[in-house]
Amino acid sequence: MDGIIAWAIDNLRNITFILTGSEIGVLRDFLKIEDPKAPLYGRYRREILVNKFSLEQSIDFLEKGFKELGKSYLFKELEETVYSLDGNPGWLTLYGYYRAVREMDHKTALKKVFDEGYKIVGEELEKIIAFSRKRYMAILKALSINISRWIDIKIYVINLSGNIDDKTFSRLLKKLVKYGYVVKRDGRYFIDDPILKKYILETV
Repeated sequence: MDGIIAWAIDNLRNITFILTGSEIGVLRDFLKIEDPKAPLYGRYRREILVNKFSLEQSIDFLEKGFKELGKSYLFKELEETVYSLDGNPGWLTLYGYYRAVREMDHKTALKKVFDEGYKIVGEELEKIIAFSRKRYMAILKALSINISRWIDIKIYVINLSGNIDDKTFSRLLKKLVKYGYVVKRDGRYFIDDPILKKYILETV
Protein backbone atom coordinates (compact mmCIF):
# COMPACT_ATOMS: atom_id res chain seq x y z
CA MET A 1 0.00 0.00 0.00
CA ASP A 2 2.79 2.47 0.85
CA GLY A 3 4.29 1.82 -2.59
CA ILE A 4 1.02 2.71 -4.31
CA ILE A 5 0.73 5.93 -2.31
CA ALA A 6 4.32 6.87 -3.13
CA TRP A 7 3.72 6.26 -6.86
CA ALA A 8 0.55 8.37 -6.79
CA ILE A 9 2.36 11.23 -5.07
CA ASP A 10 5.10 11.16 -7.69
CA ASN A 11 2.92 10.74 -10.78
CA LEU A 12 -0.56 12.12 -10.14
CA ARG A 13 -1.41 15.77 -9.72
CA ASN A 14 -3.91 17.35 -7.34
CA ILE A 15 -4.26 14.29 -5.14
CA THR A 16 -4.12 14.43 -1.35
CA PHE A 17 -4.08 11.36 0.87
CA ILE A 18 -5.58 11.61 4.34
CA LEU A 19 -4.58 8.73 6.60
CA THR A 20 -5.98 8.51 10.09
CA GLY A 21 -5.43 6.24 13.03
CA SER A 22 -6.25 6.10 16.71
CA GLU A 23 -2.64 5.30 17.63
CA ILE A 24 -0.16 7.54 15.81
CA GLY A 25 2.79 5.23 16.45
CA VAL A 26 1.02 2.32 14.77
CA LEU A 27 0.30 4.47 11.71
CA ARG A 28 3.89 5.67 11.48
CA ASP A 29 5.22 2.14 11.68
CA PHE A 30 2.73 0.96 9.07
CA LEU A 31 3.85 3.67 6.63
CA LYS A 32 7.55 3.19 7.56
CA ILE A 33 8.12 6.92 7.19
CA GLU A 34 11.43 6.75 9.10
CA ASP A 35 12.84 3.85 7.08
CA PRO A 36 15.24 5.10 4.34
CA LYS A 37 14.39 2.01 2.26
CA ALA A 38 10.61 2.52 2.43
CA PRO A 39 8.68 4.04 -0.52
CA LEU A 40 7.31 6.95 1.53
CA TYR A 41 10.59 7.93 3.16
CA GLY A 42 11.35 11.61 2.59
CA ARG A 43 7.94 12.40 1.11
CA TYR A 44 6.32 15.60 2.36
CA ARG A 45 3.66 15.03 4.96
CA ARG A 46 1.74 17.07 7.47
CA GLU A 47 0.82 15.48 10.77
CA ILE A 48 -2.16 16.71 12.77
CA LEU A 49 -2.32 15.37 16.30
CA VAL A 50 -5.65 15.72 18.10
CA ASN A 51 -5.09 15.84 21.84
CA LYS A 52 -7.54 14.96 24.56
CA PHE A 53 -10.37 17.52 24.82
CA SER A 54 -11.11 19.46 27.97
CA LEU A 55 -14.59 19.25 29.52
CA GLU A 56 -15.64 22.47 27.81
CA GLN A 57 -14.17 21.47 24.45
CA SER A 58 -15.88 18.07 24.59
CA ILE A 59 -19.32 19.50 25.26
CA ASP A 60 -18.83 22.21 22.63
CA PHE A 61 -17.72 19.56 20.11
CA LEU A 62 -20.85 17.46 20.67
CA GLU A 63 -23.22 20.44 20.78
CA LYS A 64 -21.97 21.82 17.48
CA GLY A 65 -22.26 18.43 15.84
CA PHE A 66 -25.84 17.89 16.97
CA LYS A 67 -26.85 21.42 15.98
CA GLU A 68 -25.32 21.08 12.51
CA LEU A 69 -27.40 17.96 11.95
CA GLY A 70 -30.50 19.39 13.58
CA LYS A 71 -30.61 16.75 16.31
CA SER A 72 -32.02 17.35 19.77
CA TYR A 73 -30.16 16.41 22.96
CA LEU A 74 -30.21 16.87 26.71
CA PHE A 75 -27.29 18.66 28.31
CA LYS A 76 -27.07 16.06 31.10
CA GLU A 77 -26.61 13.38 28.42
CA LEU A 78 -23.64 15.26 27.00
CA GLU A 79 -22.16 15.62 30.48
CA GLU A 80 -22.46 11.90 31.16
CA THR A 81 -20.90 11.11 27.79
CA VAL A 82 -17.98 13.47 28.32
CA TYR A 83 -17.26 12.15 31.81
CA SER A 84 -17.54 8.55 30.62
CA LEU A 85 -15.30 9.01 27.58
CA ASP A 86 -12.94 11.45 29.32
CA GLY A 87 -12.55 13.86 26.41
CA ASN A 88 -11.27 11.26 23.92
CA PRO A 89 -11.99 12.79 20.46
CA GLY A 90 -12.31 9.45 18.71
CA TRP A 91 -14.85 7.99 21.14
CA LEU A 92 -16.79 11.27 21.27
CA THR A 93 -17.00 11.21 17.47
CA LEU A 94 -18.23 7.62 17.51
CA TYR A 95 -20.87 8.51 20.12
CA GLY A 96 -22.02 11.43 17.96
CA TYR A 97 -22.26 9.12 14.96
CA TYR A 98 -24.42 6.61 16.82
CA ARG A 99 -26.67 9.35 18.20
CA ALA A 100 -27.03 11.65 15.21
CA VAL A 101 -26.57 9.36 12.21
CA ARG A 102 -27.73 5.98 13.48
CA GLU A 103 -30.34 7.76 15.65
CA MET A 104 -29.77 5.67 18.76
CA ASP A 105 -30.90 6.93 22.16
CA HIS A 106 -28.27 8.18 24.60
CA LYS A 107 -27.87 5.04 26.71
CA THR A 108 -27.73 2.72 23.71
CA ALA A 109 -25.21 4.91 21.89
CA LEU A 110 -22.90 5.20 24.89
CA LYS A 111 -23.01 1.44 25.51
CA LYS A 112 -22.34 0.83 21.81
CA VAL A 113 -19.23 3.03 21.98
CA PHE A 114 -17.85 1.03 24.89
CA ASP A 115 -18.73 -2.32 23.31
CA GLU A 116 -17.26 -1.43 19.91
CA GLY A 117 -14.31 0.44 21.39
CA TYR A 118 -13.52 -2.49 23.65
CA LYS A 119 -13.16 -4.78 20.63
CA ILE A 120 -11.09 -2.26 18.64
CA VAL A 121 -8.74 -1.48 21.51
CA GLY A 122 -8.29 -5.13 22.39
CA GLU A 123 -7.49 -6.27 18.85
CA GLU A 124 -5.01 -3.43 18.20
CA LEU A 125 -3.28 -3.74 21.56
CA GLU A 126 -2.88 -7.52 21.44
CA LYS A 127 -1.03 -7.27 18.12
CA ILE A 128 1.41 -4.69 19.51
CA ILE A 129 2.22 -6.47 22.77
CA ALA A 130 2.20 -10.07 21.52
CA PHE A 131 5.95 -10.69 21.86
CA SER A 132 6.06 -9.67 25.55
CA ARG A 133 2.40 -9.69 26.55
CA LYS A 134 2.81 -10.50 30.24
CA ARG A 135 5.16 -7.58 30.90
CA TYR A 136 3.21 -5.11 28.79
CA MET A 137 0.00 -6.06 30.54
CA ALA A 138 1.67 -5.66 33.93
CA ILE A 139 2.76 -2.13 32.99
CA LEU A 140 -0.71 -1.24 31.76
CA LYS A 141 -2.35 -2.76 34.83
CA ALA A 142 -0.15 -0.60 37.09
CA LEU A 143 -1.20 2.50 35.19
CA SER A 144 -4.86 1.43 35.26
CA ILE A 145 -4.83 1.42 39.06
CA ASN A 146 -3.19 4.87 39.12
CA ILE A 147 0.43 3.89 39.74
CA SER A 148 2.26 6.55 37.74
CA ARG A 149 5.90 6.93 38.88
CA TRP A 150 8.57 5.04 36.88
CA ILE A 151 10.01 3.24 39.89
CA ASP A 152 6.61 2.32 41.32
CA ILE A 153 5.45 0.94 37.97
CA LYS A 154 8.60 -1.17 37.72
CA ILE A 155 8.14 -2.57 41.22
CA TYR A 156 4.56 -3.50 40.37
CA VAL A 157 5.68 -5.19 37.14
CA ILE A 158 8.33 -7.22 38.99
CA ASN A 159 5.76 -8.34 41.55
CA LEU A 160 3.29 -9.32 38.84
CA SER A 161 5.49 -10.78 36.10
CA GLY A 162 8.97 -11.40 37.50
CA ASN A 163 12.30 -9.61 37.43
CA ILE A 164 13.08 -7.12 34.64
CA ASP A 165 16.13 -4.92 34.14
CA ASP A 166 15.89 -1.14 33.81
CA LYS A 167 16.78 -1.08 30.11
CA THR A 168 14.13 -3.59 29.11
CA PHE A 169 11.49 -1.98 31.29
CA SER A 170 12.20 1.48 29.87
CA ARG A 171 12.06 0.12 26.31
CA LEU A 172 8.64 -1.43 26.87
CA LEU A 173 7.28 1.69 28.54
CA LYS A 174 8.62 3.95 25.79
CA LYS A 175 7.01 1.76 23.15
CA LEU A 176 3.62 2.13 24.85
CA VAL A 177 4.14 5.91 24.84
CA LYS A 178 5.21 5.84 21.18
CA TYR A 179 2.06 4.01 20.14
CA GLY A 180 -0.16 6.37 22.12
CA TYR A 181 -1.45 3.90 24.68
CA VAL A 182 0.37 5.72 27.46
CA VAL A 183 1.03 9.44 27.91
CA LYS A 184 3.83 11.02 29.92
CA ARG A 185 3.12 14.19 31.87
CA ASP A 186 5.41 15.88 34.39
CA GLY A 187 7.58 12.80 34.69
CA ARG A 188 4.67 10.45 35.36
CA TYR A 189 2.81 7.99 33.15
CA PHE A 190 -0.93 7.70 32.55
CA ILE A 191 -3.59 5.96 30.47
CA ASP A 192 -5.94 8.63 29.13
CA ASP A 193 -8.22 6.32 27.17
CA PRO A 194 -11.10 5.16 29.43
CA ILE A 195 -11.93 2.23 27.16
CA LEU A 196 -8.33 1.01 27.16
CA LYS A 197 -8.32 1.28 30.95
CA LYS A 198 -11.54 -0.74 31.14
CA TYR A 199 -10.05 -3.39 28.85
CA ILE A 200 -6.93 -3.72 30.99
CA LEU A 201 -8.82 -3.87 34.28
CA GLU A 202 -11.09 -6.61 32.96
CA THR A 203 -8.35 -8.58 31.19
CA VAL A 204 -5.41 -8.68 33.62
